[in-house]
Amino acid sequence: PGDLLRIPNTAPKVGDKVTETEDRLMVAKVEPQPGQVIEVTTREMRQEDKEVVAVDAGVVTKLKVSYPKLVITETAGGKIKDKPTPTASKSYLVWREAGALKATLADGGAVSADEMKVLAKGQKSVGRPDVMQQIMAEHVWRVGEVVAMSPDEITRLTEVIGGADDAGRLTAMGFTLQTSDAQTATFAMTMALETTGPKGAMKVSLTGTAKVDRNSGRALGVSAAGPFEGNMGLPITGTMTATTTYAY
Repeated sequence: PGDLLRIPNTAPKVGDKVTETEDRLMVAKVEPQPGQVIEVTTREMRQEDKEVVAVDAGVVTKLKVSYPKLVITETAGGKIKDKPTPTASKSYLVWREAGALKATLADGGAVSADEMKVLAKGQKSVGRPDVMQQIMAEHVWRVGEVVAMSPDEITRLTEVIGGADDAGRLTAMGFTLQTSDAQTATFAMTMALETTGPKGAMKVSLTGTAKVDRNSGRALGVSAAGPFEGNMGLPITGTMTATTTYAY
């Protein structure tokens, strides 16, 4: 029927390529002492070129990833500085071994601890099923119907979204199909993340849009924005905006 939509889950194959482009902006107000507020703006612009090198049972087991563009700038108290980007302009091979992510430079050279940190954060889906694509394919979608992710789905998604090294642990997520045409299904999206740790706690709530290729199930683009607040040693509030596009 016209008002029901099912989205396929197309398995990856060797040689598949995608260019992922992200622009992320965080504007934070930090209060070092009562009445004193410092605004800190962090902008990350990243392009990643990915190529599937090996697949096993529908899962990407080895990936080649290059970072042709990676710039992170921080502006605080009117001063601008570039933050370190150890993977910029480099290419890597990434795989998973006994549950842990492993990597070398594309030419086989060793990877530094700082490079590994970036790879562990950005390539955590290697060696794991594409959970988001799976979940999209498991539901029947109706325009205007809100679909909240179940606790089990949230658990599955935490393998590939967020994390202690990112915006926090995923705690809630939902999708509402808005429109679909011959090529693209467009969803309204909500998500909540929280960080708790030795430094303190922080909560992020985002709303946005996700576009999916309805013929393959692959993500085409995600944009989201929303507030965060918490105390990471100092009280902090602000907003986060992120836009990611995928070109195959």
